[in-house]
Amino acid sequence: MILRSLASKRDSFFRSGLVLLCISFYSLAIHGQGIKGVVTESFSHAPVMNATVHIIFPDSIDYTVTTNAKGEYTWTTKKAGRARIEVAASGFHPTMISDILFDGYAVQQLSFALEKSSFPLAGVTVVASQNNPVPFVRTITPEDALRVAGNFEDPVRIAHSEPGIVLLNDQTNHLSARGQAPIFNTWYLEGLNIVNPNHTSNAGTLSDLPTQYGGGVNMFAAQTLGNTNIYMGVNPLHINTTSGAAFDMHLHESAEPEWRAKAGLLGFELGGGTALGKQSVLDFNLRYSFTGLLTDLGADFGGEKIKYSDAVVSFRNEGEKHKLKLFAWAGRSTNEFERAEEPEDYKDFFDIDYANDILGVGGRYDLYIGSRANLKTGIAYSRNDSEYSKFGGIDSPGIVRDQDVTIGIASMFAEMSFNLSPFITTSLGLNYTTQHFKAGEISNYYKEEVTSIRPYLSAQFKFGSKWKMTLGGEMQDGNSDEAIFGYRVQVDWDLSKYIQLYAGWRHAPNLPTQYIHFVNGVVHLLSDTYEIGWKYTRENHAIRINLYRQQMNRHRSFYIYEGHYEYLADFPNSQYAGYLLGSRKAVSRHIGAEGRLDVHTRSGWVFTLNQSVYKSERGMDDSSLETGRYNGSYATHFSISKEVLKQGDKNKFWNFSLRGIWNGGLFEPAIDTSASTSPFYDYPVNYNQKLPDFFRIDLGVTRTIARSKIRWRYTLDIQNVFGITNIAYHYYDPYLKEVVPQNQLGLIPVLSVQASW
Repeated sequence: MILRSLASKRDSFFRSGLVLLCISFYSLAIHGQGIKGVVTESFSHAPVMNATVHIIFPDSIDYTVTTNAKGEYTWTTKKAGRARIEVAASGFHPTMISDILFDGYAVQQLSFALEKSSFPLAGVTVVASQNNPVPFVRTITPEDALRVAGNFEDPVRIAHSEPGIVLLNDQTNHLSARGQAPIFNTWYLEGLNIVNPNHTSNAGTLSDLPTQYGGGVNMFAAQTLGNTNIYMGVNPLHINTTSGAAFDMHLHESAEPEWRAKAGLLGFELGGGTALGKQSVLDFNLRYSFTGLLTDLGADFGGEKIKYSDAVVSFRNEGEKHKLKLFAWAGRSTNEFERAEEPEDYKDFFDIDYANDILGVGGRYDLYIGSRANLKTGIAYSRNDSEYSKFGGIDSPGIVRDQDVTIGIASMFAEMSFNLSPFITTSLGLNYTTQHFKAGEISNYYKEEVTSIRPYLSAQFKFGSKWKMTLGGEMQDGNSDEAIFGYRVQVDWDLSKYIQLYAGWRHAPNLPTQYIHFVNGVVHLLSDTYEIGWKYTRENHAIRINLYRQQMNRHRSFYIYEGHYEYLADFPNSQYAGYLLGSRKAVSRHIGAEGRLDVHTRSGWVFTLNQSVYKSERGMDDSSLETGRYNGSYATHFSISKEVLKQGDKNKFWNFSLRGIWNGGLFEPAIDTSASTSPFYDYPVNYNQKLPDFFRIDLGVTRTIARSKIRWRYTLDIQNVFGITNIAYHYYDPYLKEVVPQNQLGLIPVLSVQASW
């Protein structure tokens, strides 16, 4: 076993942070809580002059301001609490953002994009931006970290409380979207496709190989992120995926010069934002794991050593007609497991080394040409280099596996939009993506590089003040066997000022991934997705119900024995990559209903309840569909939070949150112990054994103490607060010679303290 010492890297890591702190210290300013806002026209980004902005605490207008010639407005206050901001201007639809927290310290940077009114405004109500999201898109905000327990400040763990999303592993953020395998989940940063940005990305997988679908700790910590959009279903055309869930993360943008420091059980962080001139801001964040520090000091975690460190930096330059954003990230994680002196099960006989290096760089440039056109562009490259070695055994110890894996993604897009009339807007776009995959001998069965070129055209038509329709088409091409055409239809109907109906249909190919390639050609999954929804929004309450049906064709499958097949729709790893008797004709079908209720009371209580009922099947054709691995049938989530404020010279907040997750049991194969005599036993493909339901309750407590110059935040986040036992899967242990259940993790408390100044 080769032990890697990261002491020098750790020291260099913190020296770099100290240098940055000293260089930028001059930019610190006395904070004055309030708003730095701008109001623009949604299409051209042109400033809206003389727009009226109302700040309401909570039922009466506390302050009114109008925008200047640049569409800007500012407001400072010592008042603390939650408010809503309403914006109105002549010739535009009014809008608002509700539930904005003013804590006495933070400066809110709020941008309002008003939509021009093409029809008379009679009967038009103020639209709540946060309670009325775009159909087919779910948004995770930094505010959700205060209201959803057990999130570990990871937007993907918060997403476990969204309808249609099922948690798969307590120790990771792996998830299944609408009964689909996590292999179909994709990651985006600022609209650009990137490699899986998670540390310990092999945690909890049967293959112990790096994956593209999740991990233990997201490299993009809460201090680095703003909103995260989750797409699943009838996705808009700029998202080049039609299955699974697509996570589009957006980097935090500092409103004013600021420094942030944090210490907790997840790690130590140092970050900040500093102004570079009037239009530019540099933001960065450095982190080193708490467990890494303890293992460097000699702490023993049962023979296991887990370390990680990462850095994220972004630069923003924004003017009236453009926005430039450059960003880069890098991280390293290691997981070392030492052979036990007194083995208790099979894994104790091995030394295992796993190391993972991730790096990426990218940029976005948006240009607002005028009232008739705008251009959005972006480019990014990211890479994941992993090393895995396993040495040991029961009888004759030796090398069991020694493998290096490289995954790389280069992505680029350009989209030109035109405002043809008050009733018609169009967008012409182009996506270009290249994926690299190399894994030693396994690469012999894969194409090491897959290129996708995807032009698309979309148009939106307004029919009266209540009807809107979007039509679009696309073509997927590259080094695949053929060019594939797709199309998208979306209809929105404002039935009343509180009720909206929407429906959509998208027929489209999926971007091929390294797990779908064949030596005889590249395979694009082809999906047909239908969805219809109903939404009711009034003040701070919302109800949403939607129905969906999705069928994916051209799945990969492998013939195993006697008519049994292994499906990509079941196994999210590459352990069957060497099977040459492959097929590209398998299908999967996913049908379900989802509902969500949100209630916000004036006394600070927030209630959220959602329910999903679904069916997930797969087979060689429509007539042979059978229950797949991820058919849990139902998922129930509830969340309750309460905020308590004591205002004074120091504003003091308590945030209490409780979350419950109750998921139907997933499926696994029944293990034949008579055939399980080898540690390399191949699991059968007949998923006929249902696991028990998954149930747990999480608890979160946050204490915030804020002054105008500094804010302290203490957080205790407890996953599975009652230590309820849940079974992840069963496996055969060759040492014990019996079938053993692998339990999910029990109670996990995470304590942290953060200072911002």
